[in-house]
Amino acid sequence: TFGETTTTYDIAMTAQPFSFSTFARAYTEGRIPLKGEYAGPIRLQGTTDDLTVTTELRGPAGMIAYDGRVDGDSIGGYALDGVLSFENLDLRTLLDTAVTPVTALSGSATLAVRFDSLFNLTGATEVALARSQVDSMTVHDGARLQLRFGDGRMSIFGADTVETIALSHLIFEGTLDRFPGLKICAAHAGGFLPSYSGRSDFGCPTRPDLCPGGTHGP
Repeated sequence: TFGETTTTYDIAMTAQPFSFSTFARAYTEGRIPLKGEYAGPIRLQGTTDDLTVTTELRGPAGMIAYDGRVDGDSIGGYALDGVLSFENLDLRTLLDTAVTPVTALSGSATLAVRFDSLFNLTGATEVALARSQVDSMTVHDGARLQLRFGDGRMSIFGADTVETIALSHLIFEGTLDRFPGLKICAAHAGGFLPSYSGRSDFGCPTRPDLCPGGTHGP
């Protein structure tokens, strides 16, 4: 429906196929990194700045589905507010880059983000994974992850991440130096802290302004 200032859509169609590569070239300011051709139903209802999108696309990287709202008007930035589902999704194929690990991800992501490009996101995303694979590592059903975006940064929060952050505060703020006899019992083997120990050794000498406990706190 064509109005005086806006166009209202009510479209049901089948993509045979839909090309992410072509779509990215049409919206160069969005810097969309997705590649490849995917087929499936697409339903669009509403206006460009308040569009309800329902789709399920299948292609070489697996299945991607979306059900929610999209603000596709570049004035003020784009926005996604809905649920992205995926099944056996291979990020290396989807992004077409060898630096990304081979994956078989299944689950969903609840999106509430705004952006002028995918490299400048604000908002949050809740990820819930079913049994998945990342290279040779198996991710078991029920894994949860929260991503927060802002100021060009992405913060990751999950069960293991929480322990890692808490223990890092104890180390880098000098708590263990002030109380050398303190004994700590942490869940999940300290989260990611053992894996990050090599980086942690360089943390305070590199950024002493972020280490109240001193440059040799650990």
